[in-house]
Amino acid sequence: MIVGVGKDQETLVLHECLLRESSVFFDNALKGDWKEAHEKTVKLPEIQPADFAAYARFLFTGLLFIKSQSDVDSQADVKLDHKVWRMNLTRCFSLLPLADFLQAPSMEDAIVDAIIEVIVEVRTKSKTYWMFGASFINHIYTYSCPGSPIRQLFVDLCLYQWDLERINGEMCRSDYDIGFLRDYIKAAAPCITSGKKSRSQTDPVDCLNLCKYHNHSWRGEPCYREKYPYLI
Repeated sequence: MIVGVGKDQETLVLHECLLRESSVFFDNALKGDWKEAHEKTVKLPEIQPADFAAYARFLFTGLLFIKSQSDVDSQADVKLDHKVWRMNLTRCFSLLPLADFLQAPSMEDAIVDAIIEVIVEVRTKSKTYWMFGASFINHIYTYSCPGSPIRQLFVDLCLYQWDLERINGEMCRSDYDIGFLRDYIKAAAPCITSGKKSRSQTDPVDCLNLCKYHNHSWRGEPCYREKYPYLI
């Protein structure tokens, strides 16, 4: 793999079987009469080397390394924790375009798990909900397909976390992806009753059901965690 351009360009050597198994993009590029298949070289100038390195580590470990050691070791207060949590979430979101480009559903599933892990940590330590605004949600909708599990996760999070005041405020804004607004309204419709109260929403962050928002459920394939038994 020749990743990046110019002085930031890096070369990595990876097992073809791992690449083809994990990515539709690589499976297509490394088979048949494609030049990449004959030369055993794939050039990815548009990919950041740091992002591809995260993908390479995931292939061998099933883990996404989004935290620095200083974050892990720090005994920061809640105010500083929020800064670290935002950095970790931003790192998760930054890997989504790569998973989308490579058509790597298992990596996207791992990104979902990492996001949920951060959300649970925020709730446990700060006793608050992390509210995802338009920029985060629009990013999800840009790098995912209609009806995908990761879209459903964020629709369900908003259904569970938004109160009436926030709904009134958010629905009046014009900066949300139109696809998200449609999905949100469609999902909320069955919960609206003729009275003043609506049916209560269930919490989507359920660690007992780790595969609820995974692609493999769609595809009828095993969870990526089954390849790495120590993750289960």
